[in-house]
Amino acid sequence: MEELLERIEFLFKNDIDPTTNLPSHYRDKISAYIYNRIPAIFDRLAKKNIPLVYLHEIQSAIDSLFEEGKIPYIQYRHQEYLIQLLDALAQLAEDNRQRKNWHCRFLILMINFNFNHMGFFNRWKEFYQTDPIFMENLLRFPKHFSCIRDFAYDSNRSSLLKLMCEYVQTELSQSQQASSEKDDEQFIHSNFNGKELKLWLHLCVKANITRSSEKKEVAAEFSKLIKTKEGILLTPHTLTKMDKSVEYAAAVRILRTLNNMQAELRELFPDLKR
Repeated sequence: MEELLERIEFLFKNDIDPTTNLPSHYRDKISAYIYNRIPAIFDRLAKKNIPLVYLHEIQSAIDSLFEEGKIPYIQYRHQEYLIQLLDALAQLAEDNRQRKNWHCRFLILMINFNFNHMGFFNRWKEFYQTDPIFMENLLRFPKHFSCIRDFAYDSNRSSLLKLMCEYVQTELSQSQQASSEKDDEQFIHSNFNGKELKLWLHLCVKANITRSSEKKEVAAEFSKLIKTKEGILLTPHTLTKMDKSVEYAAAVRILRTLNNMQAELRELFPDLKR
């Protein structure tokens, strides 16, 4: 019966409303196909330093589609959407070219496929707080994206590109307003970006440089005083949130800074014991 139904539906495919809930036999087939491929694809993407939190949100979003009673319900349109999304992720994962910004390419892919799952968008907002310049540069020319028409994880929600652009505009407006209100205040302007400043705070707390040993307390004061090299005050939440998978470059910069500080001390005080 299932095979007969599939043949009939294939003949009248264009007459089926794509928002119709997907029958269980189709759901089982596509579920098996998706879950057999996901582990290998995600392993390769992780090796390209795609943040694991993004991959976890994609997994969670797909799990939600196949869970009874969860919104959005899996529909006929998801058959083509999920397969093409997975094929695109596989192609990205198998790309062996060197010196590519895989984080950027991954986000462009997710925007073009309109993966407007709110968990994924929320993780992107957290990365925006850590490195707003990178995210703003990514979205500088929204018309350059090749968003696939009528493709979306959730067809009832605004597109991922629109959500991102609106968020950036709101953040920039609030930042400009806060900047104008604090013109008379004094700040320490560091030469560290957001990731480096966050790691520096972590090391200061661990080395017992700060009076308080509670990172949240130190971050609350830190966030009021020390700006990134882009002139941004990071929030306490951003300062205390660590993700080692994307902070290796920051660790290299901090280690170089510490080595320079040590060299300066030995030049000032040659008799220091090693």
